[in-house]
Amino acid sequence: IYIAEAGARLRGDIAIISEFLNPHYAVIGEIGEQHLEYFKNLDNIVETKFELLQSKRLKKAFIFKDNPMPNQLDANLHKKIIPFPENIRNIKADLEGISFELYIKGEWHYFEAIVLGQFNIINLSAAIYMGIELGLRVEEIQKAIKRLDPVPHRLNKIEANQKIIIDDSFNGNLKGMKEAIRLASLYEGRKIIVTPGVVESKKEANVELARAIDGVFDIAIITGELNSKIISSNIYKTQKIILKDKVMLEDMLKSCSLPNDLVLFSNDAPSYI
Repeated sequence: IYIAEAGARLRGDIAIISEFLNPHYAVIGEIGEQHLEYFKNLDNIVETKFELLQSKRLKKAFIFKDNPMPNQLDANLHKKIIPFPENIRNIKADLEGISFELYIKGEWHYFEAIVLGQFNIINLSAAIYMGIELGLRVEEIQKAIKRLDPVPHRLNKIEANQKIIIDDSFNGNLKGMKEAIRLASLYEGRKIIVTPGVVESKKEANVELARAIDGVFDIAIITGELNSKIISSNIYKTQKIILKDKVMLEDMLKSCSLPNDLVLFSNDAPSYI
């Protein structure tokens, strides 16, 4: 068992990886409009992701159920595709962790983890299906998932200096950033967000992000100049602070934050954290 992430910047990149590794199994998570700077449109992203299925040894491909399919996909490959998660219920995702039930081999099974984010339920369902495929028992998988540690900089909750910090600084896609905002909205105290917005995406993505921020946070610290105009012009209720130089971030947070505040670092400042 060798696990590899197949990254890409251009059409054909994943085809090279697939030919080199010839994996028995492929997993394609949710496909979004990320890295449009390189791929130009969603169709190119979809076609590139599905290059992973070109492996000559492919047995099964676990594909997120709502993903668009390539324009032309071999009929034999269609037979090897298993959508995930197909049967899932009782989903819970809050600031304490996640839990859900998944239907496996005729029975519902309960899973829980201390990681944050509803999207991690989707990710874990793929890992569960893969584990079952490799011969693990459900009980083994349940115990392993319960022991999972949060991933640094990906919706990692830290309690320090009388504040709750949600470190989501490595998450750069709109859907994930909005999930972090949803989780922050569950907190009853004051809330601050630090973000440069969505990078390598469309203008509309930052408009949508700004509208999600507005009304949830008391203060929005917008870092850098790339998206500052788009975001600030679409925030009306939340206090806005434009910070061109991140060297000033620590002093800014000291001056505007209070004990028991929640601070969300969204797609920014991992070294500062």
